[in-house]
Amino acid sequence: MELQSLEKTSKKTVQTHISKVFLTGKYAYKVKKPVNFGFLDFSDLKKRKFYCHQELKLNSRLSPEIYLKVVPITAEGRIIDFAVKMRQLSQGLVMENLLKSNRVSKEVLEKLARIIARFHQRAQNLPATKKKEAIRAVRSNWEENFQQTEEFVGKAIFRSDFEMIHKKIKD
Repeated sequence: MELQSLEKTSKKTVQTHISKVFLTGKYAYKVKKPVNFGFLDFSDLKKRKFYCHQELKLNSRLSPEIYLKVVPITAEGRIIDFAVKMRQLSQGLVMENLLKSNRVSKEVLEKLARIIARFHQRAQNLPATKKKEAIRAVRSNWEENFQQTEEFVGKAIFRSDFEMIHKKIKD
């Protein structure tokens, strides 16, 4: 997909802290931003391609009809990035919008909860040694997040809240 074509056919662009999603009406193209937050690193093209494939693989388990493929994004004939191509959902079907308009019944939430619970019950468990590694990795990511956000204490979060959260995480 040519970058110019993607930008022209995009009716709306949604930004998150890690992605840019181009909504075309029929399809959504999610491009990972070249960021490195420590716990996730999309800083170079090779990594963004890898994580696009990971997203496709992992999310297709629950929504194979939505997650279609990974596509290269080109400019002047060369690959400049990659995107996850998805079938675009009607904005009226996005859970956030359904909840805001009070259009989600208790039955729908219970059905969704059962689907998610079944999915997690079938998930492969890590062996004990891998669990310890995973716990260490999560703790390391938490600490790194606290280091990275320290400069925002007093600007975006009160020191007392920051320290309380940090203490709860350590405990």
